[in-house]
Amino acid sequence: MAEIRVGVIGFGLMGRTHAEAFHRDPRATLVAVADPHLSEEPASEGNLDAQEEFVLPSDVAIHASATDLLARDDIDAVVVAAPTVFHADLAVAVLESGRHLLVEKPLALDSTEAARVARAGAARPDVVAWPAMCMRFWPEWTFLRDGLRSGQWGAVQQARFERIGAIPSWGGDFFKDHTKSGGAILDLHIHDVDFVRSCFGAPDGLHVFGRRGVSGGFDHVHAVFEYEAIPGGVHAEGAWLEGDVPFMLRFLVVCERAVLRYDISATPTLTLHATDGSGPVDLPDFPEGSCYQHQAAAFLDAVLGQSVSDLTVEDGVHAIALVETERSVLSS
Repeated sequence: MAEIRVGVIGFGLMGRTHAEAFHRDPRATLVAVADPHLSEEPASEGNLDAQEEFVLPSDVAIHASATDLLARDDIDAVVVAAPTVFHADLAVAVLESGRHLLVEKPLALDSTEAARVARAGAARPDVVAWPAMCMRFWPEWTFLRDGLRSGQWGAVQQARFERIGAIPSWGGDFFKDHTKSGGAILDLHIHDVDFVRSCFGAPDGLHVFGRRGVSGGFDHVHAVFEYEAIPGGVHAEGAWLEGDVPFMLRFLVVCERAVLRYDISATPTLTLHATDGSGPVDLPDFPEGSCYQHQAAAFLDAVLGQSVSDLTVEDGVHAIALVETERSVLSS
């Protein structure tokens, strides 16, 4: 079996989450991590509680800088999980070094910087380069997207996506400063912006409502994406709310022949009801594991040439550009 040697730049909560995901896959070997503030103890649990207090194996090298990690000759792929402000420079450096790249979302703080990463990726067609849009690899969400693309439930009438919770408590003051994190509109809501685009394509129009929050940026946004073929529109609401608010992750998609509902707090999380009144439809058994583990597996599949994904760096650019349009509307 081929072995992909992985390095991780940035070892906060998300760096640990990605490291744990690759460490679980037998096709990957975690070789090195780079972080000037490396700690063996995770700062806090994330929204999805995926990294389970992962502790580095003793044989993993620790570097204080990304430069030292990229100078190694025993790394095939690199995960960039440093703070957002560093994403673009680090991603370009990884691509220019000839390594495969998985970079945390958002790809950069703005679409101009993100486009710079895309150009670096285009110059290296021999490597896999992805923004870490993990919802595309969540089994229930993949089931929804594949069904929508195939049209198996008929025409979509309306879709709603919600991603709401407290502002993250990890990362020090990073999330509380929108000039560093981008605020919830960029750091959180971008998940649904990308997923909507992956299901329905670029919208024909946009209405957006929102307000500023703790970060100083737009931390509560409700976007309504208009599509000529979807009469009720596609709604996406994302928020970092004040106080200790439990994390909510839901969707409701109404099609001609079925209604699909997802709620991360429900059992089962996904239900499908036929619109003819015949009751709930049996669903397949979805594979276990976090979306990050499924994302790592898909990334390794792509690196090893075992499958092809339609996810590209350009998708990260388009998602940021759409968020910028939302922000422009809210600021006008």
